[in-house]
Amino acid sequence: MADELPTVPGKQRGARFYITIVALVLAAIFVLQNTQKVEVEFFFSTTNIPLIFALLLAAILGFVIGLALPRFRRPQGD
Repeated sequence: MADELPTVPGKQRGARFYITIVALVLAAIFVLQNTQKVEVEFFFSTTNIPLIFALLLAAILGFVIGLALPRFRRPQGD
């Protein structure tokens, strides 16, 4: 029993951490490879911007919505 190493809380990383890292790396590669200009329409405005900015904006909005959505769900009991 004396040979056991003490465990430090919070130092173990699960599969979720590694899947998140892989997803972020793949998303970064995808975004960085798409730099051509595209026409983007938003409400009543049309503009030409590099696709990288449109993809980054979509990724950021998706992240924010993903964080906010669980806060607005109703509890299961209602």
